[in-house]
Amino acid sequence: MKRILAALLSFALCLALLFFVRNKSDEPILHVALKSSGEQDAAYVYETVYASGKSRACDAFTPDTCVFYTADYADFDTSALRSHRVNTLVATTLYDSVGNVVEPNETMIAMMHAAADQIDHAIFDFQIIVVNGQRYFAFVKLNVNWWDPCTLYEYEGGELRELAQWDNMRLLSIGFI
Repeated sequence: MKRILAALLSFALCLALLFFVRNKSDEPILHVALKSSGEQDAAYVYETVYASGKSRACDAFTPDTCVFYTADYADFDTSALRSHRVNTLVATTLYDSVGNVVEPNETMIAMMHAAADQIDHAIFDFQIIVVNGQRYFAFVKLNVNWWDPCTLYEYEGGELRELAQWDNMRLLSIGFI
């Protein structure tokens, strides 16, 4: 009797897990165009980013108007505190796409503070992307030993929300669905 009950309980748990995984939101959020950072003549990679954090290949798309700003590497100071890393925002120097220094607005400064507070690895590269002059995204490359994680975040309500992650890529454009 105990074996039958244990088997039924195991089966019920498997069904519940399957139901939970299948119901995870997988709505498409946006399209991104990426290119490998390591290769000059690498092909463009087009992907659709989903609410679940996954991304899948898609066809080329028409991008929305994107303005890219890059933070100076020295803007973020990383130090070890006990067993984890802590980022501190020490400056807010931003450069536009041609290398000119630009004055960040309040939202950009708040994004940089959110990155320093939320990200627990050394920030190697931090880009702010303003899409259609309204929505703010961050593309962050971390300094991790064996790979180069690049994470796309959306900034909303004072926090960075992780959307998707790739290895050693450059973000070229965003297109809303």
